[in-house]
Amino acid sequence: AAQSFFDAILADKQKPPVLSAIMKLHCTERGRQSVNESMDIIGGAGISKGPSNFLAGLYVGMPIAITVEGANVLTRSLISFGQGLNRSHPHLLNMIEAIRKGNDLKGFNAEVSNILRHAMVNLGRSLTRFAGVQLKSKSDVSAYYEAHMSRLAANFAFCADVGLSLGGGLKTAEFLSARYSDVLSNLYLGYACLWYHAQN
Repeated sequence: AAQSFFDAILADKQKPPVLSAIMKLHCTERGRQSVNESMDIIGGAGISKGPSNFLAGLYVGMPIAITVEGANVLTRSLISFGQGLNRSHPHLLNMIEAIRKGNDLKGFNAEVSNILRHAMVNLGRSLTRFAGVQLKSKSDVSAYYEAHMSRLAANFAFCADVGLSLGGGLKTAEFLSARYSDVLSNLYLGYACLWYHAQN
């Protein structure tokens, strides 16, 4: 579902760098898990070299997939959420631009106000969507799960705004940034499943 959704985004002539990182991270991590568990299943046949060993090549090659184009630990800890926040937040880039200008205190204060207002709007969405989900009927499966995804996205948006209070410290708090990345990745995967269900 995630690959089909990503292909549809690319076919629409969009270039989503954060989604590329999410896809690379999850495809290679799930591939590694599958290969490792397969080695457990086939036992000694997995470590005996020869033409009948269909897993040895995958097992040896998996670290390459994990490391090339940005190691997965780096992608998870810094790129997915950090780059995603910079690219998708409606006011963050403007605030960074005001800081770059040096003495643009008026512009900086305006963007701080915009970010705080945005956080309050996201908090309101989070609370109202929580209430709205309670009223959704399970008879329409797509609408029911879409309402839940919308609630989770609103919760995540508010949490991301709270994370901005760390400033540059968010980059050094890699454990927290990685958790944000996990939530963002799973939101994408969830929406991809909804999209795939609607298409098929």
